[in-house]
Amino acid sequence: MTINIPPTCGSFSHKLLLTGDPDPHYVTGAFVADAGVIVLQDIAVGLHNAFKALHAARGGQPYTAKSTALRFNPGGGAEFIEAEAVSDGAGLSTETSLLPQNSAFMVRKNTGFGGRRNKGRFFYPGVAEGAADNIGQLSSGVVTGWNTALATYLSSCNAVAGVDTLVLLHSGAPIGGTFYAATPITSMTIDGVISTQRRRLRK
Repeated sequence: MTINIPPTCGSFSHKLLLTGDPDPHYVTGAFVADAGVIVLQDIAVGLHNAFKALHAARGGQPYTAKSTALRFNPGGGAEFIEAEAVSDGAGLSTETSLLPQNSAFMVRKNTGFGGRRNKGRFFYPGVAEGAADNIGQLSSGVVTGWNTALATYLSSCNAVAGVDTLVLLHSGAPIGGTFYAATPITSMTIDGVISTQRRRLRK
């Protein structure tokens, strides 16, 4: 499935790297740019700083937030523009003993609209031992902590100079070839049960 990037919109990917593992993990998102002149490199730095703050608040210590890469459609038939911010961000120092890598937090990207098309998510690795019970249910303290950190992350991203708001982008295009409009994200919330490769949540 190909996700289309409409004019004045951009996609980004936050890169996480586990100590001793050469394969990175990515957290992805998208944004609508402010009207007028923007500096894409400044947006990359701002989004990366917001992600490093999220990782410092809730991420597992063996993971490092490494970089944030952007791809932006300026519109008007111009070529896409790319930028990247690179600087290390440490995880939460107390979260050192983690569950296997096939376990992850699932973050829901919520909008003001119904339907599967207007729901998004991403997976965040580094679930600490003790964060969930024997059936994968997260403790209320972990859920509260994540939701607070995610609210801060979303507001910090939306406050980056040049960013209007974070959005969901959509695949395909309607008849006529125009883009589907991006859907603004109103909140991000953690799912109360961890996700694994063997158990995919279908909600």
